[in-house]
Amino acid sequence: MPSKRAIDWAVYAAFVVIIMTAPLVMEPFWLNRVAKYLVYGMLGIAVALSWGYAGILNLGQGLFFGAGAYMLAMSLKLASPTSLQQGSDRPVPDFMLWNAEPGSPTELCCINKASFLWLPFQSQWFGVAMGLILPVAIATILGMIVFRKRISGVFVSIITLAVVLLVRLVVIDSQPVTNGFNGLTDLAGSR
Repeated sequence: MPSKRAIDWAVYAAFVVIIMTAPLVMEPFWLNRVAKYLVYGMLGIAVALSWGYAGILNLGQGLFFGAGAYMLAMSLKLASPTSLQQGSDRPVPDFMLWNAEPGSPTELCCINKASFLWLPFQSQWFGVAMGLILPVAIATILGMIVFRKRISGVFVSIITLAVVLLVRLVVIDSQPVTNGFNGLTDLAGSR
């Protein structure tokens, strides 16, 4: 009879195989729904591990979640039909043109002061890599500060919540680069 550990590994392997083959057999509506469930499940597991297992109430999980999602969304925005139809040789997010000063160039490199940050995201692989690297980097920096200063208890919650609110303000105030409150819309493959 197989051990409990072997059964656990078999269940995990079966789950991974089912998830990886789902796009081949599922309709787009249900595939989108399953993807959302998986993403929110990962967020729930992160909170459960942080608070339930480690005893650290982190109110900033949304920062890591959102930073990774935004990096991938930047690549998907540049691949969308609306970004490809803006009268430029290369894709330019439509909101950058809407927020541009009159007479500004329509090239991604110089439409506004920070639009050059979008240039590497023309590669989908760069967006995927940054979707993994940026949240890890933010978590590493925040973790080093919290653990080296031996911050604990409610102070971790306050610091993580404050960092999330600070990043939120920066993103919203950067309307010409991030589209502010509206966020990134009309992504490639979202039709």
